[in-house]
Amino acid sequence: MRRELKNAFGKVYLTVEVDTLNRWVYANWIGYSTEASIKAGVIMYTELLGADLNCMLIDTRSMIGTWDHSLEWMLSKWAPRAAKAGLAYYALVANPGTFAESTADDFHARVSLFQARVFDDMEAAKDWLSPYAMKNTLGRPDHAPQADAGSRTRSVPKSRHTKRFSKYRGWKGKANTLL
Repeated sequence: MRRELKNAFGKVYLTVEVDTLNRWVYANWIGYSTEASIKAGVIMYTELLGADLNCMLIDTRSMIGTWDHSLEWMLSKWAPRAAKAGLAYYALVANPGTFAESTADDFHARVSLFQARVFDDMEAAKDWLSPYAMKNTLGRPDHAPQADAGSRTRSVPKSRHTKRFSKYRGWKGKANTLL
């Protein structure tokens, strides 16, 4: 079943569905976000986690702007709740060089309650997430998954200026200044 959230103007800003074939929660963010819309959205898709779902695939490629206004809440309030609800693997897809990607990079660098990766490419995100979704291993992972060319991994420096690897563009400098 597909769920939608709409803003005050009646425009859809988030669609969420359980992908039963791949066994993950899929969320697609669209347009601008507010602190209230971020909170409502992540609460909605966290409620879908359960005994048979411990993975999330989040698509922010259609998001405009940043979600840095909600980052501290996401880390301090939402992440513990999501981990308690069973979240173990979190793949987020963002367009390179966007405000949303910068916030995602900061989230990835700071979250520790579950495995999180940020991708430039949807297929790379699905490839990383698929083995975990199929194993259906609940709780905090016992080991860090191997890095692949499309993700930023924990080995990335946590400084204000990090480097990331894009499978299409190679190494380049990346400043996380928008958070």
